[in-house]
Amino acid sequence: MNWIKSSFTLLISVSLSLGILEIGVRLIYNDVGLFNRYHATVKYDEFLTRRLAPNISFTHTSKDGVFTYKTNNSGFRMNHDIPKEKPQNRIRVLILGDSHTQGFEVQGDQTFSSLLDAKRCNSKTLEVINTGISGSGTSEHLIALKYFLKKYNPDIVIEVFYPNDFQNNRNAFHYILNGALAVKTKQHPAYNGLKILEFHNSFALARFLSENSYAYSLFMNFSWQKGREFFYSLENEELARNSDLLELANEPNETKSDVTLFNLILDEMYSTTSIHGAKFKIIGIPSIKHYEIQKYLSSSNKKSLIDISFDPGQPWHVQNGYRHINPQAHEKIAREIHAYLCHPKKIH
Repeated sequence: MNWIKSSFTLLISVSLSLGILEIGVRLIYNDVGLFNRYHATVKYDEFLTRRLAPNISFTHTSKDGVFTYKTNNSGFRMNHDIPKEKPQNRIRVLILGDSHTQGFEVQGDQTFSSLLDAKRCNSKTLEVINTGISGSGTSEHLIALKYFLKKYNPDIVIEVFYPNDFQNNRNAFHYILNGALAVKTKQHPAYNGLKILEFHNSFALARFLSENSYAYSLFMNFSWQKGREFFYSLENEELARNSDLLELANEPNETKSDVTLFNLILDEMYSTTSIHGAKFKIIGIPSIKHYEIQKYLSSSNKKSLIDISFDPGQPWHVQNGYRHINPQAHEKIAREIHAYLCHPKKIH
């Protein structure tokens, strides 16, 4: 019976130690967010990349509140699955973007995709597919786009730009070869790390701790960052250091090559979308220092821009947390897109 007593004593000691650790972390690191990651591996044609884990529900917690997430069977932050056949009375809109598009730090029904979905557009109804995934960039979006065009047959594609797309593109799928866009890899550098994350998320206790324990979240954030440095690294230390959660409040560190690559990817998006008979549009998400997307676009890509103006004097980001755009910004984006798409004189 001594082993039972010893085991019980050990269990109590470990539980008390972990409890004290949790209290200490909450007191010292009170700005830690419970932003557990549910990224998963996926294969789009011959490319190995990432998406949100399909058919799950989870929460994020920060100083700004508790935010509930739900994904459909495609791994999109949506409450319903996408029918294989597009109804005749629908205008299907495919939206590509990062954590702002996914809707970090807002509720699911507050994202601009959700606000647009099911709205009347002249004689039809908008059907909006939100494929946003945190940490992604334009290069990843192009890979996903080519797969989604065949699978979902959208009428309109909207690429959502944010300044950290430049950093995220550097170690993704594409590069510039002899002045043209070329594929340098068919496997995203985070792919192997995501296999570890999927294994972690297969345990209910690990999922519970990642959503409820600040000490565990601090450990996971540290591990995730070190994992980024390992899987991305060597070639691009700056990208490895940048968190996929954080708003880049400082001026984007883009180079001329970054901007050229960005525009070449947009060119490919436009031509690929046009071949499928869909319209291609671009919007910009406001950054804290309000860098405008126009300064980065080539003259040809400016023609695809839905120009949304954000008053620098207005708050467009959550007050604390990780400074993603707030519900007011999502509402404005939805309103502007709807006005642009559904005004007959502006559809071109």
